[in-house]
Amino acid sequence: VFESPMAWPWILFNVFALIPLVIVGIGYSQVFLLALCAVGWLMTAVKIASALDDLAPPAANVPIYFVVLAASGLLIAGAGWWLNKNQDEFGSVICYHMERISLSRRLLPDEELDESARRGQGDAEFQGEVS
Repeated sequence: VFESPMAWPWILFNVFALIPLVIVGIGYSQVFLLALCAVGWLMTAVKIASALDDLAPPAANVPIYFVVLAASGLLIAGAGWWLNKNQDEFGSVICYHMERISLSRRLLPDEELDESARRGQGDAEFQGEVS
């Protein structure tokens, strides 16, 4: 499989496109990014099925595609179910780490970020008192 000229681009696609889509999608609770990742995973499943298809006799083409696509669909459905149950906990951890390593955190000192957060909190309290 690794001798194929298309193997390394797909490996790079999975590492540098699908994994960041999952991380950013979960961190910012963006369903569209997670749907894009699921489509990318299905594209990868088709590539895996076609690689297995090249190794198998022609009579096994349909069962190979069926098994690989069914397994990847079940994995996507299971991941969606698990994420639905644990999204708040998992999302807050990812969001915390994304904020911790963000570029704005490195460019602005902590005091300025804390001060702007306090101002935002004060504005919210002020609007609550006026209502």
